[in-house]
Formats: sequence, C-alpha cells, structure tokens
Amino acid sequence: MFEFFFKEEEEEEEAVLKVKENSKNYDDIKFCDSTKDEGPAVCNSCNAVITGRPRGKSNLLTRSQRLVSHLNIISEPYRILCGASHSDEHCKHAKAIHKWAFGHMSQREDEQNFYVLVSVVIVKALDKKWHPEHFTCHTCRKPIDGAKFHQHDGGVHCVPCFAQHHSPRCHGCGEPITDRVIQALGVSWHANHFVCGGCRKELGGGGFMEQAGRPFCSACYADKFAARCNGCAKPIVDKAIIALDAKWHRECFTCKKCCNPVTDSTFSVLDNKPLCGKCA
Repeated sequence: MFEFFFKEEEEEEEAVLKVKENSKNYDDIKFCDSTKDEGPAVCNSCNAVITGRPRGKSNLLTRSQRLVSHLNIISEPYRILCGASHSDEHCKHAKAIHKWAFGHMSQREDEQNFYVLVSVVIVKALDKKWHPEHFTCHTCRKPIDGAKFHQHDGGVHCVPCFAQHHSPRCHGCGEPITDRVIQALGVSWHANHFVCGGCRKELGGGGFMEQAGRPFCSACYADKFAARCNGCAKPIVDKAIIALDAKWHRECFTCKKCCNPVTDSTFSVLDNKPLCGKCA
C-alpha cells in the first residue's frame, strides 16, 4: 500500500520520503519530472470543464487527511498517473500527485467517502479542446471519430459527410471524389475514370484530344477522327497541306514525276497530282 500525505507545500519532500518508506518496490519506480499544471481543460462548445468517466470500481481512493491507494483485487500496487501526458509512472513530486489525483476522481454513489479514478478523454482540434460528444460533424451532428475531418464554410465535417455533400462529383461515375481529382473538359474525374473514349486506357491527366465532349488519346483520336492524307491515306495529326481539294502530309505532297516535295506556293497539276516547277 502506498500512502500519500498532503499538508503544506514545504512538506512535499517529507511526503516523498514517506512514500519511499512505505513502498517495498520504491527503487523499481520510474520517476517523472512533470509538475506543470496546465489548469482545467474547458470545452470550446459548452464552456464546461472536461471531466472524465470512471474506469471501474476496483481502483478506489479515499478522500480524507491522507490519500490512500487500496490494492483491492489488483495484484500489483495501484498506480497514480501524473502530468499532462498521463504517463504510467509514479511521480516523485507529492504535490503533483495530489493535483492530478483529485482532478481525476469522481465520487461513487454508493460510498460517500470513496472516489474512483476516472479516465479523461479530451479532443484537441483546431487549437481548442472539446468534449468528445461536442466535437461533432456540422452535417450529421454525430461525434467525429478518428483524427480526420474537413473544414468547410466555417464548420467541421466528418469524412463521409464531406465526401457526400461537399466533394466534387466524378463526371464518369457520378460518385464523390475523395482522393486525387482530375480537372478536364470543365468537369471533375476520378483518376481511373478519366479514360480514352476509344481504347479505354487511363489518360493520367496528360495530353488528350476532345471530340463531342469526350477525351481520346492521340492514337485513337487520329484513327477515328483525324483527316486522312490524300497521298498515303494515313491520319494527319500535325500540320497539313491543303491543296487540290484534299489534305496532305507535308512529306506526301510530292511531284508526280520526280517525287521531290513540292514546296512552292505555285505548281502545276497532272492527273490531279502536283508537279514541281522543274518537271512542269
């Protein structure tokens, strides 16, 4: 059994010595140096002090002239936590133990003079502190579980509600986009839904061609929609020469006789094919 005596501040060292005298395992105790008093945590929503919930009825502390740690059915001495970190260590400062213990006990209804240690849960978010039940989603009003939430229009939202009501919708499937979003053709897409309208391969946010509001990779666009060269009948995806009521690749617009490229703006025609100045 550990006994803690709390009188005046100057008697703190004496109290620590008293703990040592009554503890068989004192040398095995890990001490912390935390005596920082952060004061009570106040909920940003209701402005009430955030208190805890009982951990159970086996660990009892009696509130009298001295604070006694009862073993009850516990196989090892009861542990009093100290400091803001609630570390599982004995504190060598009796005053710190006193502050922490009495700040984390609540009275049992069936025993007027007994107190049970409580577990304080504080939600820290947006540089403020909250009761868990008061840090709620602005949409569904349910407590936000986990560390992830979103801010929107001055309120906080749980991940499901933010996705359902505020995330952009994919133009391909109509569902909310919660991760990577691709903006193209004036709308939003899931990365795996922004695909070529021909081969269905993902475009990956890179270059694409548009036809009737649908994206196409360069190969499919050329195959389906590009003009055909009057010389080789293949798609023209770059600059074209328009002549003789047709379109040509630059390298395909050649003299009918010598087969050299026709580069002059004026040329002759033979059998609907161009002739260079030398062959005309």
